[in-house]
Amino acid sequence: MLDTVLIDYDNVNDALTVIYDLRDQGLVQGIDFDFKWHRPEADEMDWLRQRSGYCEYTFYSEEWATWFRLKYAQ
Repeated sequence: MLDTVLIDYDNVNDALTVIYDLRDQGLVQGIDFDFKWHRPEADEMDWLRQRSGYCEYTFYSEEWATWFRLKYAQ
């Protein structure tokens, strides 16, 4: 079962720090989790406002997704 978690970040380096931590915990990308970075973009409805960048984490077990939410989600 796939479980997806979205987290906003100011820049891609913050997301990479979390990804390195996941690997340090023993998770294997492509087996335990995957991620996709979405860069910041201008809001189509309000050009003065910009959507922040975010990372979409996909976990292949509910246990790791729950652990991740408890540790990183706000």
